[in-house]
Order: sequence, then structure tokens, then C-alpha cells
Amino acid sequence: MPSGNGARIHLSLLLTALMLMPTMLALASFSHEQEEMGTESSPLRSSDKNLGAYLGQLGVPQTNDVSHGWNVEGNIGEAALYHRTAAYVPIQDWTAKTGERIVSGWHTLGHDYPIPSDWKSELSDLGIDCQTFFAPQGFHCNVPELPPETLMEHGVIGIFRLDPTDKLAPDILPIMKFGLDSSAIKEGDSFILRVLIAGPGLDHISLEKEVEVRDFFSERFVTIVANQDEVNWLVNQNYVEWVEPVYPDELMNGEATEIMNVNWVRDGTNMGGALNGLTGDGVIIGVMDSGLDVAGACTSLSSCNSVNSGTIHPAFAGRLAYADSFWGSPARESWTECQAGDDGPNDQHGHGTHVAGSVLGDGSNSEEGYDGTGSAPGAQLYMQSVACWHYTSLKG
Repeated sequence: MPSGNGARIHLSLLLTALMLMPTMLALASFSHEQEEMGTESSPLRSSDKNLGAYLGQLGVPQTNDVSHGWNVEGNIGEAALYHRTAAYVPIQDWTAKTGERIVSGWHTLGHDYPIPSDWKSELSDLGIDCQTFFAPQGFHCNVPELPPETLMEHGVIGIFRLDPTDKLAPDILPIMKFGLDSSAIKEGDSFILRVLIAGPGLDHISLEKEVEVRDFFSERFVTIVANQDEVNWLVNQNYVEWVEPVYPDELMNGEATEIMNVNWVRDGTNMGGALNGLTGDGVIIGVMDSGLDVAGACTSLSSCNSVNSGTIHPAFAGRLAYADSFWGSPARESWTECQAGDDGPNDQHGHGTHVAGSVLGDGSNSEEGYDGTGSAPGAQLYMQSVACWHYTSLKG
């Protein structure tokens, strides 16, 4: 489940907009201006009780259940969730506060900070399956009907259950509740959504009965089709951790370069002079991956220009400083078989070329209307190919 300060900023911005902009027009305007409004110091971030109330106006109310770790008096420790910092109900107070004498199902279990390296294994010996880590001191765990006293004997200082509001990506709320324009993928009135389930090997029968399931992958991820009512059902399921929209795949790295402010520092007017833009000029960048395009082995800028003249992808032409194959690397699982022959520094997969282009491609041969320029288009490339295509072909 995603977590972090940047995520809390986005939620703070959403909630601030809901309070200050009562009309749909204003809310739509907010969707385009959220990066310029508010800061991490917003009074609505973290454990503020208003969080649940305002999310409730959007269709998924806070349950007001003390077991969900809202920052009520007497709770201890913290767990950094996407929208808030939750507080653990002290394990010795669990029964008194919740009326539950047995802990069963998915709960976040907290330990005194720092967590011992063997604590997860200790819990596993009790039959407790722990998966997602919630910094700084807990795991999301499936507890097999144990009394709080047993958990306390094994280092658990407090527990809480995820609230339904903890499981909603912030971009779900405006597009599903208010119908704001979005590039999220829709089918009719429903959205394609990605769901993170709490642990692998869970029984998916109930999930498949309630929503249309398109795909299970990587043991914990599910792609579904769902409307707002079905999302409401999803986030109230004990084994669901996170629900977010799916967006069309994009081939460009423009969003990453904007986040890194790459385009800004390339502009010399921002750097104190027209000639001061940072493009990577004079820097040699090393990339270790599956290889580079049709590159031949070379050991200097001049030899690379000679060996690869007219053949290398134009985005790297004249800036390849070194290319070689590390086919005998002991880091590879089957490196002894790789020693049977050198398959060169060229790229038979495509990943290495893509990565090198993201790092320092100069945008040559970009499709019309798109800019495929990498982050440092003036830098030179030191390419180390560690793919073992020779061994792969022998096996195949």
C-alpha cells in the first residue's frame, strides 16, 4: 500500500478544495490547480478527525470505530498510511475498547521501535501471516483467532484495523463521485480499477461474486471493473488494502522529467545565463542493463564513433564512450553457461536501450508530436551489457 509525505500532500489538497470550493465548477478547477495549493503543513493532514468526515461526504464514511486506529486519547505509536498517520490501540486495552476477546483476520500489529529483525518470523511461528510494512513500527497481518494476551507475549504493543477511507486512492473520489474529467479507463459507467489485496493465496470467490475480475497477477494484485457502489463494497472488505484507477499506458518519460525538474534546469535562463543550462555535457554516465541497440564493442569515444558509425540509434550517435559485454559476470544465476560464448554489447531485449534513452537520449527519431529526449541529452554513455542471450538461446 502506498505511503509517504507526498501522498499526504495530495490528500490535504483534495480535502482543502472540498471545504473551500462548494460548487462543482470550483472542484473541477481544483483538479487542475492542486499542485499550487496547500502544503504539507495543512491542518487536515495526518490523524485529523475531519479526514473521515470529509471523505464520508464523498461516499465512503469513516466508521468511527475505535478499532480503526484514529488518533483517540490513549492510543500509542504510529503507522504511516497514505492519507493519515494512524495510532495503535494498546494491546492491553483492546478488549476493553472494542469488546473483542479474540483477534481474528487482517490487523496492523505494532512493535516497539525499532522492530527486531526476527519479529516477523516469530509471528509466523504463531501462524500469523504478515505482509505490508507500515512505517515505522508495524506490519499488516492476518491473525488466526488469537487472544490479545498471546500477541502481547510476542512483542505486539498495539493493533488496529484499516479504515475503509485508508484504502481509496485520492483520484478515485473526484472521478467517481463528481464525474470530473479524467483519463482513467472507463467501460460504460464503471471504471477499470487495480486492487491490492492484503496477502497472497487468499480466497477470491467472494471478490469474483461481487465484481467483474479481469486479472490476478503478482499474487496480490487484481484488475477489476467496478462502479461506485462496488468500490464501496470493496473498501469494506477485510482483505482489501488499496483501490486505484487504471490509466492508459504511456511510452513517454515526460511526467518523470517534470517531477525531477529536468526541463527547468536545462533552461539557461533559470540557471543564471543562456549557456548555463544543465544537459549532462561533459559527464559520462554508466548504464548496466541488457545492452544497447546494435552496438559493437568499443572502449573510447573515438573507437565507438568508428565501430558504430552509421549503425547506432541516432539518439546516441557520437556520444557512446564505451560498450562491452560482461557475459562472464558471477552475479548472473547461470554465469558459467554464459562463459560458453560472448554475445556482445548489443541489445536483443530492448530494455537497456530504453533505459539508456531515458537517461541521455537526445530525442532523435522521436515520433511526430512527442519529445523522447532523456534527462541528460548532452552526456556520454558508458554501456555495460550483462544479458546472457547466448545461454538463453542454448536453453531454448
